[in-house]
Amino acid sequence: MKASQAHALVEEGSPEWIAVSRVYFVQYHLDVQVQTARRYAEGHGIALKGDIAIGVTRCSADIWAQPDVFKLGFNAGALGDPQQDWGSPPYDWPEMHKDNCLWYVLHTPATPSTHSHAHTHISGG
Repeated sequence: MKASQAHALVEEGSPEWIAVSRVYFVQYHLDVQVQTARRYAEGHGIALKGDIAIGVTRCSADIWAQPDVFKLGFNAGALGDPQQDWGSPPYDWPEMHKDNCLWYVLHTPATPSTHSHAHTHISGG
């Protein structure tokens, strides 16, 4: 499916509507549970630390929805270590900066479920 057709996935009555609705339902209830756990932890003097994914896999929705913000001809990994080729495309930062890194901002939680974050991991597809 092309990025321009993505809206069809979330239209009620589409063949994908049940599957998409199920994901929305699970994500909503997960968020409610995580926020409840956070409040409980705060009430007991415990701070939570989490990870925010900063990369995406090639098969992710992010790639087909906005391929222009990635360097699809390259792979990210640990420089100089061929065993650390993660196969994920790096960001195209000049392209990202054209809209003040909007893609990255939109992928950073507005209401974090943890008290601090490490920006380190790759998000799955």
